[in-house]
Amino acid sequence: MADDNDQTRVTAFKVLEELGYGVLLAKDGLEAFVMAKRYRPDLVLTDQLMPHMLGSRLSLMIKEDPDLKDTKVVIITALYRKDSERIQLLRQSRADDFLVKPIRFEKLGEIIAAWLD
Repeated sequence: MADDNDQTRVTAFKVLEELGYGVLLAKDGLEAFVMAKRYRPDLVLTDQLMPHMLGSRLSLMIKEDPDLKDTKVVIITALYRKDSERIQLLRQSRADDFLVKPIRFEKLGEIIAAWLD
């Protein structure tokens, strides 16, 4: 989980841990990429707007890395309200899915389960 907002990271951690997932937390996209290279997660949740690297750039780096290319990426954003904007974000970033902020944590659990099962 990559997000520069401390509260979002903590809340997501608690929810995901309760659902039985192992969770690593990163404060920005650069830290998340370094962690992904080291731990090779099945799925990366990333905020779109973060310091040092946008979530869409993180997604593209993951998808272009031979060791990480099969990692699922879900971008979390409040920016894109129109379907056409979301589709463009997914195409450009090669992300697998997106969630709109504010996050409904029930929906988060559903999306993760769908991608990991």
